[in-house]
Amino acid sequence: MYAIDRSAEALSYLQGQMRQNAVKNIRCVMTDILALSLDDKQISSALLSMVLHHADDPAALINKVAELLPSSARAVIAEFHPDGPTFSDPPREARLSPGQITQWCQVAGLQVVHYARQSDEHYMLTVQQRNS
Repeated sequence: MYAIDRSAEALSYLQGQMRQNAVKNIRCVMTDILALSLDDKQISSALLSMVLHHADDPAALINKVAELLPSSARAVIAEFHPDGPTFSDPPREARLSPGQITQWCQVAGLQVVHYARQSDEHYMLTVQQRNS
């Protein structure tokens, strides 16, 4: 399992959490996912958790995930809901709506197969290739 982030600080935090919880099956890779090349390797799933609102180009990030995702695989995209109570960052104006993310997914060739409101603050979409 890989954790990919362009932030050394975020990966350092994750590594600390991994040590604290004795998690040893995640390899941290510092890179911009838009530059990621898997060569002959394939992924079996993807999780984009609370990252799209940080991305310079969230639509491009979704396109890259669609490119890397085999037809049999699914991805989960989790974000802060714009209607949430904003107990934590990001501020409301930086939050992405489920409709906006769904639209970017459709353009990338992904379909939403499940939507859930995880809490007042959070929601998630499960997506897969449209031709699956």
